[in-house]
Amino acid sequence: MLSTGGGTPTISANQKVIQAAMGRTIKLDAPIDEIRARIGDDMNRPIFKKLSQQAFNELKEKRDAIYTKFCDVIIDTSQKNPREIVAEIKALIYSNTDELNYASL
Repeated sequence: MLSTGGGTPTISANQKVIQAAMGRTIKLDAPIDEIRARIGDDMNRPIFKKLSQQAFNELKEKRDAIYTKFCDVIIDTSQKNPREIVAEIKALIYSNTDELNYASL
């Protein structure tokens, strides 16, 4: 399993490396207000401290378009804790099906 930073998959060369190395690519998604609340005062996310609400919304929209084309599966993480999200990822990884669908698990 490889977890990347928010902008990593926006670079074409990174997409190729990830797709070549990974079996499945999963996008974790949440509404913008929830993402902003999760980031809070995290000083490890300085780009978000500098963005206005509008710029933050535009960045998410731009990244969402790229991520959605690039990923195999989207997991909606709205109002879920990390343990619940991990359980969904594990269920996906260890499922007996080779067919992936865009859906909340």
